[in-house]
Amino acid sequence: MTEQGEGAGRPDPLEQRLAALAPAQRDLVLRIMERNPDAAARVRRRPPALTEISASFEQERLWFMSELLAHGEIFHVPTALRVDGRLHVEALRRALSRLTARHEALRTVFVAGDDGPRQVVLESVDIPLVVHGRGTGPDPVGEARTRAARAISEAFDLSTGPLLRCELYELGEDEHLFVIVQHHIVSDYWSLGILLSELGSLYAAELGGPLELEPLDLQYPDFAHWQRETLDRKALEGQLDFWREALDGIPGALDLPTDRPRPAIRTSQGRFHRVEFAPPLVAAMRRLAQENSTTLHVAFLSLYFGFLTRLTRHEELVVGVPVAGRTRPELQNMLGYFLNWLAIRVDVSGRPSLRQLVRRTRDAFNAALAHQDVPFDMLVRELQPARVPGITPVFQTSFSLRDAAPKPPDLPGLDVSFADLDGGATHFDLMAELWCEDDRVVGYLPYDDELFDESTVASYARWMTALLSAGTAEPDRPLCDVPLITPAEHAELVGAPAADFRDIATTLHGRFRERAAREPDATAVCDERCTLSYAELARRADRLAHVLLGRGAGPGTTVGLMVERSVDLPTAVLAVLKCGAAYLSIDPDSPADRTAGQFADCAVTVVIASPGLAGRLPPGPEHVVPLDWDAPALLDGSDEVVEAVVAPQSPAYVIYTSGSTGSPKGVVVSHANVLRLFTAGDRVFGLGSDDVWTLFHSTAFDFSVWELWGALLYGGRLVVVPYWVTRAPDAFLELLEREGVTVLSQTPSAFLQTAEVALARKPRLALRYVVFGGEALNFGALADWFEAFGEQGPELVNMYGITETTVHVTFRRVVRADTAETGSLIGEPLADLSLYVLDAELRPVPPGIPGEIFVGGGGVAQRYQGDPALTALRMLPDPYSALPGARMYRTGDLALRRRDGELVYRGRADQQYKIRGHRVELGEVQTALLGLDEVARGAAFVAEDRVAGLALHACVVPATEPAPTPTQIRRRLLRILPDWMVPTVVLVLDELPLTRNGKLDQRALVALRREEARRSEPSTPPSGEVAEALAAVWEEMLGVSGIGGEANFFELGGHSLMVVQLVSRIHVAFGREIPMETLFLKPELQAMADAVEELAISEKTGLAVESEDWIDGLSEAELDAMLAAVAESPHEGDL
Repeated sequence: MTEQGEGAGRPDPLEQRLAALAPAQRDLVLRIMERNPDAAARVRRRPPALTEISASFEQERLWFMSELLAHGEIFHVPTALRVDGRLHVEALRRALSRLTARHEALRTVFVAGDDGPRQVVLESVDIPLVVHGRGTGPDPVGEARTRAARAISEAFDLSTGPLLRCELYELGEDEHLFVIVQHHIVSDYWSLGILLSELGSLYAAELGGPLELEPLDLQYPDFAHWQRETLDRKALEGQLDFWREALDGIPGALDLPTDRPRPAIRTSQGRFHRVEFAPPLVAAMRRLAQENSTTLHVAFLSLYFGFLTRLTRHEELVVGVPVAGRTRPELQNMLGYFLNWLAIRVDVSGRPSLRQLVRRTRDAFNAALAHQDVPFDMLVRELQPARVPGITPVFQTSFSLRDAAPKPPDLPGLDVSFADLDGGATHFDLMAELWCEDDRVVGYLPYDDELFDESTVASYARWMTALLSAGTAEPDRPLCDVPLITPAEHAELVGAPAADFRDIATTLHGRFRERAAREPDATAVCDERCTLSYAELARRADRLAHVLLGRGAGPGTTVGLMVERSVDLPTAVLAVLKCGAAYLSIDPDSPADRTAGQFADCAVTVVIASPGLAGRLPPGPEHVVPLDWDAPALLDGSDEVVEAVVAPQSPAYVIYTSGSTGSPKGVVVSHANVLRLFTAGDRVFGLGSDDVWTLFHSTAFDFSVWELWGALLYGGRLVVVPYWVTRAPDAFLELLEREGVTVLSQTPSAFLQTAEVALARKPRLALRYVVFGGEALNFGALADWFEAFGEQGPELVNMYGITETTVHVTFRRVVRADTAETGSLIGEPLADLSLYVLDAELRPVPPGIPGEIFVGGGGVAQRYQGDPALTALRMLPDPYSALPGARMYRTGDLALRRRDGELVYRGRADQQYKIRGHRVELGEVQTALLGLDEVARGAAFVAEDRVAGLALHACVVPATEPAPTPTQIRRRLLRILPDWMVPTVVLVLDELPLTRNGKLDQRALVALRREEARRSEPSTPPSGEVAEALAAVWEEMLGVSGIGGEANFFELGGHSLMVVQLVSRIHVAFGREIPMETLFLKPELQAMADAVEELAISEKTGLAVESEDWIDGLSEAELDAMLAAVAESPHEGDL
């Protein structure tokens, strides 16, 4: 009996599906089907003469990715069936043959065309059923699973087919494992259900039963042709407008906290963690969905959003949701790849409850579903979102909840069930794939096991259950209030009590006096012109202190310092402390207005100034003490020891940091704060009198406190580094070698510049410690240093800290193995400090979830100068300390604790950044910008710089004509801001780019900066006939002119599908078949032209370069270039 005409009178499958839906789902589907007058335009058969059909939009990207990437199994759709009973193998073989004859999709192959991939339907295709005998080992099931896994990963040839593979493994008498593997380009999850159902019908027919299959009037190639003819950009303009607005200013890549660094090349296909939500929870979720006029799918999707915001701290999220893409009745029983993606964007800010999240998700999902006709790849090309190598654009995680799992085929006389396999692939770092099973919701959390441990993802499943349980029990409770850890975990995360060093009974100058008395003749400090012993330093400090006391300095006062880099600097600091006062050091290059504000804030009446710098002081202080040792006041002054009696808790210094409100804030630090830093440091460092330190940093920067007192409290020698030497790595390296420096404190940026010179010169250094601080350390940047000097040279130490916690908080030794780390590991707190990673409710966050760093203990500074409200806001009572009056400082820094115990710095929770080791609040820079007469509107932002790391940028809208130049803006800012707060790049714009919410579009600003950089780069003309001809091809394809030899195909607007066309154009223009991968490896015009010429030479001579695997030979930069172009679209293997 033939397939034609059978099954007449059966119910419409679309009506069946609609009837099975919940009322809310059915109403939504009907509204979508009715919304568009074009919905009646049915898919029609393609012209009979058409032998090659363009691939559908959905197939196009799959084809390209499959052609390019070595690991093609990521696009395979495997299914395994356990078959128990007497199986008729030949009947199954014939059923497979009839199934292939019925569906053109299973007889389709793909070839490259000038305008992209084209599909060719073969008259017939033999789908071999490979039968494997029973294994000979003790575990035949395990053997079969292993062999099946190999079958799953075996590549398909898209140009020859077949794209369906079937293998049968004998497990025992009348026991089989039946494995079906399809390439995703011809199938999706819906298609899998059709395939299994029809396979059962055809098998039954082969055994003599009736065949109940409706004839197929249309096939997938008909749909692909219709889609290309009707769904062009013009026809979808209205829907594209929706998506442009909906996705305007979407957040950057989802920053999931991983257990391990992301590898340069992914080699694993991932793993799957089983999840299950119990019937009572599912029933409660159904009720919540019904109360809010939505579906269970949307309710669980809202739960996923709630989970992700707890995991990432993002307040806006985009999740990819796959949809079947079969919005027309005639597509319901068609085999093929229809899957489309919807980018669901939800605002999760404002402490929403589960009920609120359900409503927000419902509105976003319904709006997206009503505009689902736009193929996702078309959308990506239209939006041109910023790309990150190796990361899919728009969204980086997906969620699906199906009404039911697929049903195994109904094979007469056999018991058929699904079996688990070791194969399959994950397409994102983390996914959620769920389905309804009886009264439960079950499924998997697929994950990349190169990034996550199984235990981590198991925790994710527990946290989702905790959120679901609490959210359904109290749907109006903010989900951020739901605890995710047990009491035992809470205690472990808070940690053991810190040591108590509060019994400090002396001061900095008191401790110095004791040290100077023990070794008076030892060298204390030196500069280019002068060397002072401990006794001489003490004597000079006493003389200066007498002068200061005569000018009114003393306990409770603050003395300003504007002293050049010399032995005078530590002398002045010591003299101020001997008076019982605190010092406020001013950088000589600080703008006068800024200095005046700080003097007024601290009520400074006395200032010590180097003779050459006194003229830079603003008016205000009553007394300026010139630091001229030949002047009578100092030359003939008293040598009597000055030793003011002040409490250890008295202020020692004030250092100003950038302020978010536009004004800098002064941090007041006590003697005890500093002294306990070195008491705690004694437990991890072995500092002594033989050590030589550098005073490299300005005394307006708190790193100088560590440098200065690290030398003087231990009887070591302090080398004051001239300013010009700090900016000349070669000269600084000579100083390190000449002076025999043993302890070097550096920001990573400064050290790497010196290290580059050291690697070339291989000096003989006496270094024992290199201490990093002031900014995040890129461990990988130290690889060359370890290669040259090994781990037996100086000990490298990374120390996280902040001015308000007295220089350093944590300690971590850096070893060679750490260079593989991509995160900045900051180690553990010093002995008398506690470090907590807390959520917004001041509760410890679980391992793997980022939180804000709070620091408790003796390092917490006294206060902010003259700002008790800010002090109360940032310096809070420590709820986890048993010490009376204990406080903790809210740093604004983010970190997470990995499951291996490592603490990873994750950047800022606000708009504060470390630039060249200095804290910079964007708000303060922006206030300065808006204070300029030439600026109507302006903003500051931070971007990655290839040389300097983080760099400060600004954009302005001019208020005057003619518009100011970037140089003029920077010069004006230098009058009111220190140089490290002045943007290195200023963009003068007609208008500031804004998101749909009216916020500054940070990503657009970074893109504008890159575009400006490209325009400013010199362009060299193409060299040679091939390069000139290739430039003409580029100009025609890209619509740009004046292409230089260094121009990059992708930066000029080329994308991965254009590469297909470019290969064809090169073949036409030069008669050469250049491999596609070559164009990714050499995207610059001149390099690409050279590759074409080299190909011509190799064809003439036969000397071709062989490569076992071209992708394995890629450098990181080459791989990034390739992945940036191809990572445009996610691919889902389960729908």
